[in-house]
Amino acid sequence: MSYKETDANNENLTSGQIPEKESDAFAARLKQAIGDVSVRAFSLKSGVSESTLRAYLTGNSDPSRRALVAMARAADVSVGWLATGEEPVDQASEEEHAYRLKMMLDTIETVEENCIKKNMHMEPKEKALLIKRIYEYLLKYEKNDADKEAINDLINLAS
Repeated sequence: MSYKETDANNENLTSGQIPEKESDAFAARLKQAIGDVSVRAFSLKSGVSESTLRAYLTGNSDPSRRALVAMARAADVSVGWLATGEEPVDQASEEEHAYRLKMMLDTIETVEENCIKKNMHMEPKEKALLIKRIYEYLLKYEKNDADKEAINDLINLAS
């Protein structure tokens, strides 16, 4: 399709609207990103209202940049993929994977050191859950590295 044909097909669109086929494609990608989670649960996770999400899912509305970023982060997909379908779906780059791996290893090491230092015995499931929760905390609050003081506080609460 030529530029003129595309322009003619889109001449009735108001500013900020995307063509119907693209809107349908966006809705399909959003459904894929949401997955098996309810729209309500995804709304709470993303901070985008449930009614707004439903409008996006039916193609009746187009997301703002802010909503697009919030939804992509909540679904752990790239903004580019959610918006256009042209980038890889996985949000995390190699650097991000390396960063998360280092954070996980630092978390495990700090928990182990504290258990030894405090002569604490934890069942493997308990220790794994503690490590998971500390790791999730560090990711949620975007700590640059394993905050040993925060980890120590959390371990003290667990003991």
